[in-house]
Amino acid sequence: MALRGLEGKVVIVTGGGSGIGRATVARLLDEGASVALVDSDAAAVERAVAELGGERLLGAVADVSTEDGTDRYVAAAVDRFGRVDGLHANAGIEGPAGPLADVDPADFDRLVAVNLRGVFLAIRRALRTFTEQGGGGAIVVTSSALGLRGRPGLGPYAAAKAAVISLVKTAAMEAGPSGVRVNAVCPGPVTTPMIERLEETFAPEDRQ
Repeated sequence: MALRGLEGKVVIVTGGGSGIGRATVARLLDEGASVALVDSDAAAVERAVAELGGERLLGAVADVSTEDGTDRYVAAAVDRFGRVDGLHANAGIEGPAGPLADVDPADFDRLVAVNLRGVFLAIRRALRTFTEQGGGGAIVVTSSALGLRGRPGLGPYAAAKAAVISLVKTAAMEAGPSGVRVNAVCPGPVTTPMIERLEETFAPEDRQ
């Protein structure tokens, strides 16, 4: 089914090198959008651009958890395509798996930096860009079903995804009057490299 209104739009997709992000990039290209594919994995960016690429696809390697990385990938999209109409803040890592009592604070901090701070920085920069362009725009953030219900052994991941939902609610209320839509999606298990890595850490009876 075709999606109305995407042809000719410019969309940034973080975490676009694999999994849900890469599938989103492919669909946006099929719908006629121009896409800035952002990922911290340079090899994944290179593969995606080679397999999906064309004039409407830009690959950018960036650390989404930093202001500099965020500013650079947005600037690259604007430089290439002239504007930004949408953002899919999808980049995320699984982080530490195991009981909360055993989680290393450094691992927790890294997960929060990517999965929550990275989303905050992406939303912040996108909203500023939309304002500079005169208003309007759309943001979609990938949260998780675990952000709604939690899961033993994945506390840090679930906590960050729950925080993302609250952040999106606030952004939607603040940006709505200027014509910007902000939404979160909360997928369940999807066959992606991240899910495959997580499943390896659990006993077969605990995989769900």
